[in-house]
Amino acid sequence: MRVAHESRGMEPAGVRRLVEAHYSDVYAYCRRHTESVDEAEDAVQEVFLRFVGASGRYRDDGRPLAYLLTIARNVCADSHLSLIHISEPTRLDVIS
Repeated sequence: MRVAHESRGMEPAGVRRLVEAHYSDVYAYCRRHTESVDEAEDAVQEVFLRFVGASGRYRDDGRPLAYLLTIARNVCADSHLSLIHISEPTRLDVIS
């Protein structure tokens, strides 16, 4: 896979190939680390969106799945933390 100039990011065809090659692995990881199918699907979408956003910095070292799973780990952790913050009672909830 070739990476375009840093400011331009990855070519669309390269992104498409990467998604096609690794979608099921990223989905399986996200499904194991989320509560539901919907959360897993949202997480996978976020993983590939973050990858595309950072593709100008991505350097293909022959291990794109490792890079994607690192993003997936961060996305799932972020998702879990946001659920914790949502479910924690606020001070107003405790008072009332």
